[in-house]
Amino acid sequence: MRDKLAPHLNEFVLCKGWIEDWKSVDENITQVYIKNPLIKEANKNVLFDDLKLISKEHHINLFLEKEHSQDLRRLEEIFFNGVISQYTRSNGTKDYGIKQSERFIHISKYG
Repeated sequence: MRDKLAPHLNEFVLCKGWIEDWKSVDENITQVYIKNPLIKEANKNVLFDDLKLISKEHHINLFLEKEHSQDLRRLEEIFFNGVISQYTRSNGTKDYGIKQSERFIHISKYG
């Protein structure tokens, strides 16, 4: 479990990682598996590389509305933003992921 994210629940964050895989959760939501994500505190006055690091994880799940999950490509670098949220895994345990927020603008991909 990503315990380092717990104190930042519902906090807006900026992230960078690599798309590993994705799957449909339901007709509206896609779960994107992001490997080696960097999760940083958002600050519009600071470059991403200089932002305060919240956590560096093995992987994290990004939950997107279907309209924002088009054109995903495996192993592509991705920059994204969202809110740290708690969710329940299929086995009943709790974990943390990144959920698209109302302030979600877009995903930036560089490759």
